[in-house]
Formats: sequence, C-alpha cells, structure tokens
Amino acid sequence: SLLALYICLMSGEPCLYLDWESNIEEHQDRLRALLKGLGRPDEPTNIYYRRMSRPIDEEAQFIRKEVARLSIRRLVVDSYGPASVRTGDWTDSAIRTMDTIRSLGKSVTRLLLTHISKDSASLDGGAGKPIASIYVPNLARSSWEMRQGDNEGDEDYIEVRLDHRKVNRGRKYRPKGLRIVFTEDAAKSLDAIYVQDIDFKTIILNGHQPIDDRIDLFLQSRGEATVKEIIKATGSGEDTVKKSLKRNSKWFVQTYPGGPRSEARYDLREGELGVPPRIP
Repeated sequence: SLLALYICLMSGEPCLYLDWESNIEEHQDRLRALLKGLGRPDEPTNIYYRRMSRPIDEEAQFIRKEVARLSIRRLVVDSYGPASVRTGDWTDSAIRTMDTIRSLGKSVTRLLLTHISKDSASLDGGAGKPIASIYVPNLARSSWEMRQGDNEGDEDYIEVRLDHRKVNRGRKYRPKGLRIVFTEDAAKSLDAIYVQDIDFKTIILNGHQPIDDRIDLFLQSRGEATVKEIIKATGSGEDTVKKSLKRNSKWFVQTYPGGPRSEARYDLREGELGVPPRIP
C-alpha cells in the first residue's frame, strides 16, 4: 500500500486510490509523511482517494465516471481479496474481477495489489503464489512481487525486494531493492518516510540470501563457472542450483568454452539486461 502510494506520487499523473483495507486517516498520514520525505510538503493534487467496501463490479459504473471526470491515468486497487467479485468460485471470481478492472478506463494504468500465500513466501527463490486463482497473475499484463527483508530488529526502517515476475510486452527488469526509512516527531508520531534505492542482493529473505542472488554474486566475483563450482560456492543442492539457472536463463547464460561436448559453464549475461560490472 505504501509503495503503491509512492509510485503514484512519483508519476505526477492523476491517480485514483481505491482502498478496501485502510481508511482516509491512515492514507493521509502516509501521504503527508511521504511528501515530507520527498521534500514536497504541500498537499498534492494528483492523488484522489475513495474508501471502498462493496465488490468492485458493484462500484464499476461510479469508478468509470470518476476516471473520466478527474482525467485519471493511474488506478490503484488495494487489494484483490476484498475487491473481488463474489461468485462462489475462485476461477470465475478472478476472471470477472480482472475483466471489471480492465473496463475502468482505456488509457489508465491499473495497479492491483494482492497477497501471496504463506507457504510460497517461505520458498528459496521462485515466484510466490497469490491467495486467489491462478488466473489473477495469468491475466495481469505485468506483475511484480514484493518481499520484506529480515531486519525486524531495526524498527526505523524496512528493506524490500521487488522481482519482476511477468511481462507480456517489453523487457523484463532485474530485481530492485528499496530501504524505507520511518522517522518520528517529538510526540513519537510518524513524521516522514524516505524511500532509498539499495542493492537487492544485500537483502536477507527468510534468514538467508535467495539462491538466485548467491549465484549472481558468485559469478560477478569470479566469472564463468560450472554447476559443481556454483554448488560448492553457494552451499546449495544440485537441484536448487539447476532450477535457479534455468529459471533465470535471461540472466545466467550457458556456454561451452571447450566445444559442444565439453562441460557446460555459466556466466552473467551482460548488455541488454543491465548486469552491473564485475566486482574487482
């Protein structure tokens, strides 16, 4: 929710925030703190807020009118569960909900927030599964997954990792890391929120670095390596390493320096995906 609001602020475009989970007071507190962190203390005119309670299909006509009246270019649906169409069937509900969201404006970028299951959130790499039908991610044009790092002892900030899981058109981006810092005023109330870019590979998830990041860091530091060398360096099992290499084939390129019958080696694919320079 906080990051969605930040994205709206940074876009500068008219945004309609549809909120099924919070309230106007919390929304305004977050907005004020984000603006102060951005050095923009004046109330913005590009964020419009509406507290929601009914399923989105029952509010669709009103939302379309608001989108047209306010010239909305970005629409936030927070979040899928309470906003979803009630049909009694997960698949039918997902298709109807996504169709309704798609109908809310032709020139509108729609940002739909949803949650992932607890079991998939604890996996070492790979995409989390949303708490809904598989049709929710399948019908999305582009999807990002956000996970919070293990820095619970530091109460003044959180670290989050963003993974671009799917894109139907255009490039698939590398993961992104953010540190969100919270400051308080003299009364111990929220004062400002600062959003900072950090190296996503430094974020610890579920007590350890994801296998994808460990392989990335290892290949940056030494160059191409065999599967056996990667297993030894990362301390992971053979199946885990091979799945990561296959899953991230756009980042990890397979080569045969000794010819087609030689042992395969892996390296980072540099160039179009913006892989950073090797660590000296």
